[in-house]
Parts: sequence; structure tokens; C-alpha cells
Amino acid sequence: MNKKVLISLAVIVGLVVVAGFGYFLGGKELMGSIRRSNKVAYSEVLTKQKFVQLIEQAGKDATYFFGEGAYTGEFGKDLMQEQITRETAVGVLFWVFFFDGSYPYSYDVSPTFSDVSFDHPRYKEIETFAALGVFEVSKGKFSPDAYLSTSDAKYWINKLTYIESPYLTRGQLTKLLVDYSPYLDLLPFPENPTYSDVSKNNPYTQYIYSVSEQGILSGYSDGMFHPDNVIAKAELAKAFYLAFNLSDDKLPKTSTFSDVKVEEWFFPYVEALNKTGVLDNDPYVTKNSRISKNYFYPANSVFFAEAELWAKYLSKYVAK
Repeated sequence: MNKKVLISLAVIVGLVVVAGFGYFLGGKELMGSIRRSNKVAYSEVLTKQKFVQLIEQAGKDATYFFGEGAYTGEFGKDLMQEQITRETAVGVLFWVFFFDGSYPYSYDVSPTFSDVSFDHPRYKEIETFAALGVFEVSKGKFSPDAYLSTSDAKYWINKLTYIESPYLTRGQLTKLLVDYSPYLDLLPFPENPTYSDVSKNNPYTQYIYSVSEQGILSGYSDGMFHPDNVIAKAELAKAFYLAFNLSDDKLPKTSTFSDVKVEEWFFPYVEALNKTGVLDNDPYVTKNSRISKNYFYPANSVFFAEAELWAKYLSKYVAK
């Protein structure tokens, strides 16, 4: 074997050794990267105990879920170090933030998530949070059985904390009506407040004055408007009926909704709204062809998102 061949073999062997050593280092770096990735993922693990602590840090009372007399189905003392699933977390947060339970739902609209069907035990709560913008819905799946990460828990709690109120107030309603109805004008700022509980510093003063002067929504017998009071859906129906100049011609002689009787004062307003089609896609109204019963929930408080849905729809409807 001549000298050139030996040199060539030596070069090849050297390259192989260098490559192997590099692969070894790369493999170690890859394994290190995997371990770091697992470490990051592990740091995201959220136990039930940590979840309760996050809720308390947001200024909410979570004692219902632990301690003496607590709900022990999933939060017994011996279970607090377990991870919490996304569906369980939604149930807890709904109770913590909306403990009064006065929420309207629909079972006959298309579910927001492909993996949360009508018969899912947390369907109502998940749909409500989706409507309030608590979740990212663009992905199409909620993964209810997956464990909740710390970052998602903080995001959900933060969103819920900064939702001033999930329900529509009288003050908020006046602004919605003026903003969306082509029949209402925003009148000049009043020199003197119309109501004793609506000061010049109130962000809705001009809207309250405008709506009152144009005969859509008035105050109470005590001389106050109570702008922070939530509004019932029956009252909302009347306000929208008047603000959007809807017609009660050719209304049905029987009620479309099982919980709206013909003799009720709000019957014509609800039916006039229904005639426009605005309630057909309302996720907070039940139109269930499978059981031949529809529900309007006239006494329930109204979500801001629902009222905004009506306002946007009717502004286009009356413009036709």
C-alpha cells in the first residue's frame, strides 16, 4: 500500500471520528434539549392546590373547594396535589365568578368546540366562557380532558377578573342603543343631570340623557336611574323594540316561547324581535325543535355579549 493511499485512509478515518464525536455531542445536546423541554413542561403542571391559590390571588373566595365542609368530590384534601383538567377548572371558575347561577343558555346552537357536545357535563359553562372571550376558539377544540397548564389558568382568571360584569347594566344599554340605532341621536351634554344618581362624571351621562329624552328608557319613581343595575331580558326586549322602531303588526296569536305568555306585558316586544330573526342565532335563547319547546328566559339577566349581538343585527335589519 503506497503512501498516498495510507494518507487518504487516515483522512477518511479522521473524518469519521470527527463526525462520530460531533454526532455524540449533538446527541447529548439533543437529549439535554429534550430534558429542558420536559422540565419546562413539568413547570407548567398545575395541581388543584396551586389552582385554588391562583384564584385566591385574584381576590376570589375559593374556600368552598377545600378545608372543613368543602366540596370533596374532586377537591378532597388527599386529592389537592393531583393535576386539574380543563373541564374541571371551568366548573370551578364558573362557580367562583358567577356563583348566583342566573345564566341563560341554549342547547340548540352549534357547539363552539368540536370536542364539547351538547351532552357534555360542562357544555353550558364552556359555551358561556367562550362567548365572553375567555378562551381562544379559533383552534376548534377545547380538549376538556387535558390537564390545565399554569399559563392558561392565569390567562383565564385574568380575563374573568377584568370582565367588569358579565351582565348588561342600564348604563351600558343606553350607549349600545345610541351607538347602533339609526333612530336615536346623541343629544348635547345636559347642563344639569336628569337623575340624582347620574353625575357629570359618569361615562354614560350623555347616553342616559339622550335615551331618556327620546322616550326609550326612563328612571325610577325615586328620581334615580340606577345605571349600574343589571337589566332583565324582558326589559331589554322593550328597549330594543322602541329604539329600533320595530313593528308589532301581524304578530302571532300564540306565543313562540313557552315562558312568554300572551297576557304578559312583554309579549308583543318579544314577538316583534323574534319576527326580525335576531333570536334565531342568539346563543342565549333556546329554540329546540327536538322537544318542540322554545325559551326566552324573560326574567334572566342579560349578558353584554347578547345585547351587543342584538344591536349589531338590528342595525343591519332596519337599514334594509
